[in-house]
Amino acid sequence: MIGDILSSCIVIASEAWQSMLRLVDWIINELVSNSLKHGFPKGKKGEIKVAMRPIGENEVELVVSDNGIGMPESLDFGNPESLGLQLVSMLAEDQLEGQIELDRTEGTKLQIKFGVAE
Repeated sequence: MIGDILSSCIVIASEAWQSMLRLVDWIINELVSNSLKHGFPKGKKGEIKVAMRPIGENEVELVVSDNGIGMPESLDFGNPESLGLQLVSMLAEDQLEGQIELDRTEGTKLQIKFGVAE
């Protein structure tokens, strides 16, 4: 049911929105995969949350968070070594022209703010 609704929305969306949604999909996929792989070792249970909301007339915020063990402080998100985080950074900053904020206080929380086409 939801897949049908989302497919319908994407079909009627402009090309700019379709392109933006593909990038957001790749970012969400990579961050959720990263949370599952690294945030909950040895069967640890927890939550992964994904939210996207408007924060202005032409701006949205994507938040992907988990309450897992968190990204190590030694990991430099501005210059990540992992291919997945490099991809997230490239898509968010270069393709969406957004800003990324990383919060490590309770697990891992990435907030990506970017403009949207009208």
